[in-house]
Amino acid sequence: MSQLVAAGIVISGGDVWRNDGLKPTPTYENWYCEFNPAVIGSADVERCGARAREFISGFPADAPVLFEIVCHSA
Repeated sequence: MSQLVAAGIVISGGDVWRNDGLKPTPTYENWYCEFNPAVIGSADVERCGARAREFISGFPADAPVLFEIVCHSA
């Protein structure tokens, strides 16, 4: 995620999938960050990146999940 933010790519949200080793299944957990292009500089790119990190860090490191990240360029 740090590389995406450094490249100026907005992380606008994502979904969580349970990974049981067979077929990923949706958990219906997700996050969203509305990007405001009127914000000068990379502040909003940083804000959305921080929101993604905050959401994902709420899961234990060994949780059997996959994260689908939705991006767009600023």
